[in-house]
Amino acid sequence: MKKLILSLLFITLSVVLVQAQTALYSLYMFNPYILNPGVAGISNHVEISAGYRNQWVNFEGAPTTYYLTAHAPLDKRSARYGKKDFNHSAVGGMLFVDQYGQLMELGGSGSYTLHIALNKQYKLSMGGAIGFRQYSFDKGKMTTVDQSDNILNNLKNKYTFDGTFGGWLYGKNMYLGVSGTNLLSFSNFAYNNCFAMGGYRYQANSRLEVLPSLLARLSPTVDPQFDFNCKLRYDKALWGGASFRTNRTFVLMGGFKWNNTLSVGYAYDTPWNYVKNFQSASHEIFVQFELRNHKVICPEFW
Repeated sequence: MKKLILSLLFITLSVVLVQAQTALYSLYMFNPYILNPGVAGISNHVEISAGYRNQWVNFEGAPTTYYLTAHAPLDKRSARYGKKDFNHSAVGGMLFVDQYGQLMELGGSGSYTLHIALNKQYKLSMGGAIGFRQYSFDKGKMTTVDQSDNILNNLKNKYTFDGTFGGWLYGKNMYLGVSGTNLLSFSNFAYNNCFAMGGYRYQANSRLEVLPSLLARLSPTVDPQFDFNCKLRYDKALWGGASFRTNRTFVLMGGFKWNNTLSVGYAYDTPWNYVKNFQSASHEIFVQFELRNHKVICPEFW
């Protein structure tokens, strides 16, 4: 019974931690659609992105996350320079799987976004997404003493709806965005989260760009967290950067873009707090395809 109690305590702790960190990605600036549906259709191409995150390596039951997103504008003229002073709309979708200990979360959503031209330099987009989440428990991964325990025998899959809304103000060299997640969820498993982000592009010379950005995470389960990011991009093809998260995590990132179609990125997170005594770093990989690529309105977000 002691083992059972400890196992259930670990599961409960895992749920709290993972829900607090559901949207904890390090490479979100390359695909902010995972946090904000207002980003869909910001450029004139079909954007397909996939990511994998292995968090808290060597920590038993640590989260692993897979996601796939796609979005595109419905008006092909939307990113044509000199023709930005009109409205357009976009659609998108997302699938993800989170595995943490004996629990697995499976989810998906579809979104619609409207882009409104404020003038020839700036646009404001507003997007909403509706989806579902399934929470399942694998009793086969748990060793128990009392096989007749009612707590384990009564555990069943749980389903809930999920809603996200976001706004995005953007121009050629800047962006500001805010979004809220789990707005339609009535489950004890899912908590509302709010994200605010912004970034700016500084052209150092004809080939080198400096792109600082900031992300704020607000959740009822943890203290507010902030990411301070900075990236250097050379010739719009090679890039490297670093982030500092206020929970005392340092992130190193790097990647490349090939033929204006394929982008690949990697992030290495390492903690500088007491957690480092129990686990090692986290790893994240990101791949993105841009089909029928044209000039983007917003400078690749970050």
